[in-house]
Amino acid sequence: MIFKHFTNVDDFKDYFWHYHQLIDFVKSISGNNRWWFKEAYLNEDGDYNIIFASYKTPEYRNFLLSIYAKKVDEDYLFSITKQINDLA
Repeated sequence: MIFKHFTNVDDFKDYFWHYHQLIDFVKSISGNNRWWFKEAYLNEDGDYNIIFASYKTPEYRNFLLSIYAKKVDEDYLFSITKQINDLA
């Protein structure tokens, strides 16, 4: 069940204190796409589903990166749940 939904990157940054770790994880993913925050969902268990999109041009408009952030103690482990791009 979804506890909270974010569509604004600044609101998400203010709420999710591990945002910089998340961005470091996203940057570590191989490929030549630049990812932009699109939306995030906080689940009732404290885990997050976070969606990134690529550039808003016709050739990139359907590119998507979905990250799952699982809460472990006071930290989060990040994993890719879906990646659609030219190298996936």
